[in-house]
Amino acid sequence: MTGVSSGAGVSPEAGATSPAEASSRAEEGLAEASVAEVRFRAEVETGDRGRVFVRIPFDPAHQWGSRGRVYITGTIAGHPVDGSLGVRGGVVLLPLSKQWRAAAGVEPGHPVDVRLAPSTGQPPDLPPDLAAALTAAPAAQTAYHQLATFYQRSYVGWLLEAKTPATRDRRLTTAIARLAAGRKLPTGLR
Repeated sequence: MTGVSSGAGVSPEAGATSPAEASSRAEEGLAEASVAEVRFRAEVETGDRGRVFVRIPFDPAHQWGSRGRVYITGTIAGHPVDGSLGVRGGVVLLPLSKQWRAAAGVEPGHPVDVRLAPSTGQPPDLPPDLAAALTAAPAAQTAYHQLATFYQRSYVGWLLEAKTPATRDRRLTTAIARLAAGRKLPTGLR
């Protein structure tokens, strides 16, 4: 696969194809769903201050033509992931939150199959309860629709990760209050 190289704990997936090979396979009816998708195998790592991440073994600027912050969508160990890539010490990585790791059953040291593509920028589907709450709170609704897709996905994901109906209700109330207050994220300082 063009732009993917082997590194410590990371290896390209067997059978990965370059864009030219994918185009050729498309003509044969064997193409992957997306030429832009990159697949590889990596080990979940822990960095300084306990940050947990997957090292990205390719240059997103070269692979996808992306500059600046790169938003992605895909799967890790078969579990959906959306977020943005970061750079630490010249290493491109995808941070994995504690909540996401718990839901996916993934911990540092685990080898995982990774499938990533640049995010299309499409807003996430709104769960019915969030859609109704936004309709009932015009200031929160306006604020939500003015957010970048990444932040919209943060709100939807945080709500969907709730394990009990009571937690989901509390998160919904908090989300509407934070949006009405102009907060970009459902938790934290922003």
